[in-house]
This record gives sequence, C-alpha cells and structure tokens, in this order.
Amino acid sequence: MNARTRLLLFVLLIAACAALLSECARARKDSGPQPSQAPAPPQGIEKPAEAGAPADAGPAAEDGGIIVYDPSRERVLARGDADEIVTSWLPLGATFESARGAILHGILMSEASLGETTLPALSRVAVKAASGWEKPQGVYRRSYTVQALGGRSPEGTVDSSQCVLVVAESHGVSVGFIERKIDIAGGESLYNILAIAFEEAAPRGGAVTLADTSVWVFPDSFHPSGVRAASIGDLNGDGAAEIMVTAETIVSLTYLGATPLAWECWLAPKAGAAQTGGWAPIFLFNQGFATDEGASYAATRRLIDSNGDGVMDTVKVMTEIEETGEEKTFANTIVSFFVWNGVRYEKQAAQELPRQGTVTADSSTLLADMSMESGTVAALPRGALLYVYDRSDSSPVWYRAVSREGAKGAEGAEGAKGAKGAEGWIPGADLQLSWIDPLRVNRETFLSP
Repeated sequence: MNARTRLLLFVLLIAACAALLSECARARKDSGPQPSQAPAPPQGIEKPAEAGAPADAGPAAEDGGIIVYDPSRERVLARGDADEIVTSWLPLGATFESARGAILHGILMSEASLGETTLPALSRVAVKAASGWEKPQGVYRRSYTVQALGGRSPEGTVDSSQCVLVVAESHGVSVGFIERKIDIAGGESLYNILAIAFEEAAPRGGAVTLADTSVWVFPDSFHPSGVRAASIGDLNGDGAAEIMVTAETIVSLTYLGATPLAWECWLAPKAGAAQTGGWAPIFLFNQGFATDEGASYAATRRLIDSNGDGVMDTVKVMTEIEETGEEKTFANTIVSFFVWNGVRYEKQAAQELPRQGTVTADSSTLLADMSMESGTVAALPRGALLYVYDRSDSSPVWYRAVSREGAKGAEGAEGAKGAKGAEGWIPGADLQLSWIDPLRVNRETFLSP
C-alpha cells in the first residue's frame, strides 16, 4: 500500500464521521475484543454498527453499583494480551503527571478508608501524589495519595482505578479520566478511560459512566485511546450544555501504532441521561494524523451561524493534506460542512470541496468579493472550468474559485497571454460542481497544461 493510498484511507475517516455518529448514537453493541487478541489493522475505518439498531440501546450499569460502562464492561476494561514486550507505544491522552495543573480534584468510585475516616463513593478528594506503575500478578497498578477536600481527614492511598481525575465540572456534571496501562500487541500501552460523573442522578443517587472513547471512531474493535482534555459548556449556542472531548487513539497496532489519531468529539445527554448516564456523540472530526512515510493531515474547525438566530448550526472543517514524495510535496485542502439536523451535525457530502466547477450560465463573472458590485476579476463563458475550494458561510451560496481562463480587467480587456489563475468569487447559481480526487488534483495540477 503506497503512501498516497494509505493517506486516502485515513482522510476518509473525515468523510465517514457523520455516518459514524449516526450509527454510534443508535447502536451500542458489545464489541470488545478477545483477551488474547490485538486489534486488527483497519481498512481505512472499521465497518460501523448496522443501521436500524434499537434506538434505546445504551450503556449497561454494573449490578448494584454506581458505575455505567459504555459500550460494555468488557470493552471498557479490555484485558490486552500477554505477548512479549518488544515495543513501547507512545502514551495516549493525559496522565496524572501531564494534567496535574488541570486536575480539579478526584472523585472516588467506591468507599475508601483514610485512617479512621471512611469516605463514601462519589466523595471528592484532593489528589496529592501518585506512585509509579507496578505489575503485581500480571496487572499494572498505581495508587494515589488523597485527602478529603477541606482537610477533614488524614491522608491515605487509593487505587488509581477507583479514582476519577476530574478536569472539568459544570451543570452538575464532572468530566475526567481514569489512568490505565496494559500489555497489547507486543508493547506496553498507557492510556486512559473517559469518566462522566453525576452526583445526584436518580434512582441510584449518583453514577459514573466509564467510556472507551475509541468506540466513537472504531465501533467494532478496541483501540487504546486517551482523553487529552475536556470541557463542559454550551458549545453551539442552543441553550444546552455539551461535553467537548479531545482525544487520541491508536489506529493500528500493527502498522501505525506510533502515530496516534488526534480527534475531537462533542457529547450531548441522551434522553434520561440523569438516570442512565447515557451520552451520545453529536459531532466528531479528526484533527490530525501522520505516517512515517511523509504523509499527514491536520484539520481545524469553525462554528457558523448561517441564519443569524444565535445557534451555530454549521461546522466548517478545513483539512490540510500533505504528502512528501521523492520528487515534490503534494499539498491540498479539503473543506467540509457539517449541518445540524436537530439531533447531530451531519456531514454534507455535496458541499465538500475542492471540486471542479463548470459555468452553466450563458456567461458569468469572477468577482473580487461576494457582491455583484465588488469589481470584475475575470469574465467566464458557458462551459468554463474552475477549481472551487471554498464556500460562503451563509445563503445565497458563493464559491471561491480559480479559473483556467486568462484574467481580465474591470473593462473586460484580455489579460496577459497565457495567464491563468484568475481568482475570485462566483454566485453558486452559475456553477455545476463535479467531483475531483483531492489527493490527485490541487490548484497547481488543475492549472497545469
């Protein structure tokens, strides 16, 4: 598999995000791996859960406890394998050491005794120190030195697996992570588990959801994954709070395990979340990935209020692709739009750019700005071809494009002989768009003879 094909597979992660969100929100199937098996190498992205799964499928609660597992206990607490350790994978997500300045406090998931004081589950504690990782009886463990907030108890130790390190707290919800380390695919993998805590959730009087974040990218197989940061707030201006998680996930432990996939996911509570601990992704995009063969991409996103009502109903994602070859570097930008459909942000495939545009009006004009009065850049006849690489944020739609025709002045005079690359804005109604391969055609190749 060459570098270009491999990069295309991973860029297709972006194109599959909306479909994944739809399926992941509808299907929470138990898809944990067998204990002795490492994840299979992905074919771009594993097949998502089948459409049409029961809409009320959700995380399962531990009997008699406060812990909820998403999608299942077996998946969240994947055991790894016992292969000989020959590789040290990059640590994934935040650790106690790396996030120490951002950790607000800890939340206990079970009763703990600190001296003569017994703290009940869901107690807040100050986490003061952490031990190194040890491996008694073949299982990695570490402990934290903790004290009840306010100094109302002596210090004591608790196992790290029973203490959520909280990094964000708002709207009655606490978000953090639990550190984890396993042997997998011939290496030690240090990662973490997303934890979402409700202290007043009925009917149990509180609940902590533990989620394998990789389930929202690879729903059918476990991949070590870690939360880098999390926040809580009204991300899109709809009046409700969402959780934003930035994470990184090993894509393939066979081929590309040393280069994690970086991504961002927004979570919103499902109906009855206070009772079930259920949260569903409403938006996901891949921030970056790179290979050891010089291929990479990095993406940024921007929220858009397309109709002026205050709700950010569109997310614009710009993905910069770069592939370093023996002869030259191929670079391009893919612009994608995700539009709110009342439940989640759904990718609009027809709006993905770049694309080739063909002028369908009898004649049209490339303009300096999104206004008929902004000045002519080039006059375009019917059938003229354009390289379309951006779009206006609101209606009516305008496209930013580069023309193969020679540039013309404001009076319509011909530009320099052989001139190409006239650039400007054109009304969307004057164009018909057709697909081009963004990994083969960029602005330079489009304009070349």
